Amino acid sequence: MKIMKKTILSTMMVTLICSAAFGGALDSKVVCGEASWVAHVDIEAMLASETGKMFLAAAEAREGYAKRMATLAEHVACDPLKDIRGVTIYGSQLGVHDAAVIFDATADSKKLITTLKTKTAYKTVEHGKHTVHQWTDKMRGDKTASDFACFYDKNTVVFGTSIKRIGGALDVLDTKSDTLAKTQAIKSLPEASKGAIFTLAADKIVFPEGRAPRATMLKKISSLAIEFGESAEGLFVSSNMQAGSEEDAVNMRKFIQGFVALSNMVRQQEKFAMLRELGEKITVGGDGKQVSVDASLPVKSLVRILTFIDENHKARRADKDDKDSDTK
Repeated sequence: MKIMKKTILSTMMVTLICSAAFGGALDSKVVCGEASWVAHVDIEAMLASETGKMFLAAAEAREGYAKRMATLAEHVACDPLKDIRGVTIYGSQLGVHDAAVIFDATADSKKLITTLKTKTAYKTVEHGKHTVHQWTDKMRGDKTASDFACFYDKNTVVFGTSIKRIGGALDVLDTKSDTLAKTQAIKSLPEASKGAIFTLAADKIVFPEGRAPRATMLKKISSLAIEFGESAEGLFVSSNMQAGSEEDAVNMRKFIQGFVALSNMVRQQEKFAMLRELGEKITVGGDGKQVSVDASLPVKSLVRILTFIDENHKARRADKDDKDSDTK
């Protein structure tokens, strides 16, 4: 997941300041046919969900929210809560800094291009009939990397980690190269579930040296698919993984089942009393090399969890303040 986090963070400005990527369910016709992983966030569905409304109401209640949103809207030349509809990101290998990001939104592209021109080493290059904007941002320490963006049309902006990647993404949109819809290269990609907000699918997972996850169990996953969303029953998470061997799969199922049992035991402690009746349902299954985990949680139970976390955080902060006062 590191590549996703790094890419999204490094392109957050473009993500917000552009017009961009396919609201609604994941559209495999905008994804390169050679991609080995893809992720999609349906922002429209997220904001329309009870969970999204709950988080938005909590944010609006915070002091200074309206001012911050007005400043952000001016900076990104659009209303982030109305004009950004969806984000699709894909790449050749999970864990490698090589990805394309497509945004679906409505924004003032002229104003955004003016902003990009203030970036370090800004220039434009041509790819067919398209103008690609290139600039350099500092990533970590003294390392720098170029970012690439193209305002494909009034509703679509494409971002790439390299000129080759963004060029390939533009060729897909121009129907000049194969799409994932045609090749179906990502076999783990699930059919979109009603109410899905986030979808991730990855095949042929081989973590590059130095980028493998610390958890031994995660290193044994060769493909995965995850969906998160909201249905009439509440929040749901559905995941399917393929382990390297049947033995690994058995161990993974046992580990997950043990973790679920342990969490149920922990909730019996007095300090976790308010979390005892969450009403969640967790099913662990699969056979052979497959491991599946399906979970659901009523929205009201999520409220209870967030309340518990907030109260815990306040209590820890108050305790820290008391200790700091005693040392003065």
